[in-house]
Amino acid sequence: MGEIIDIRSRRGRGAPERERQDGGTIFRIRLCGAQRQEIEAAGRAIGRAFILEGFYIAFENWEESLLPTCTLRAGREVVTERGGERCPGLVVAADSRTLSRATLRGCNQTTVLLAHGDPRVEPMRGLGFVGTVVPLPIAVLQLDPFGLAAACAGGAARLLGAIRWTALEQGLREEFAGLDQAAVNRLLAMALEAFDRTAPWAGQVTAVREELEELPGG
Repeated sequence: MGEIIDIRSRRGRGAPERERQDGGTIFRIRLCGAQRQEIEAAGRAIGRAFILEGFYIAFENWEESLLPTCTLRAGREVVTERGGERCPGLVVAADSRTLSRATLRGCNQTTVLLAHGDPRVEPMRGLGFVGTVVPLPIAVLQLDPFGLAAACAGGAARLLGAIRWTALEQGLREEFAGLDQAAVNRLLAMALEAFDRTAPWAGQVTAVREELEELPGG
């Protein structure tokens, strides 16, 4: 079951202050990994960057599988869609070894998979994934959850094509505000390296039409 994590679900700059009448387009992102700390940190940083770019967001924490999974949605209008079953435009895996049919459920040929490690080799292909695979070749120890979060956020922001580096940098600074400056600088460098190295796939993730729940009596 999903739990909504409040990191300010909407932002005023460029986003209309009105009730939704029909579905707009959204980016639908699924984050997964071995540690909840890393995927939530990455999701929150990306969410903050989206907010700075004038998007509304919705961030849910899912407990339905053995592995931590979060769903982030972002759109130019208030996001009302919920649930983790719909096809994601982007799957971010902090560890390619944790990928499974459960974490890749609902994916199709339009889905982009960004995974730390090398997800192009077996057994990943045995999972039936048919979308675009983008490796994240950043040297990060599995015991460094903040480093993994920063690298995943950097790569994801580039693939989305809607987040500038300046917005992501601010989002990361806010997420890691409790760390000392040297640690923050290290994490920013890792995120920038991932942002630069995934440039060939910039904007590969496309926004989709939001699927709204039908209101009773509607």
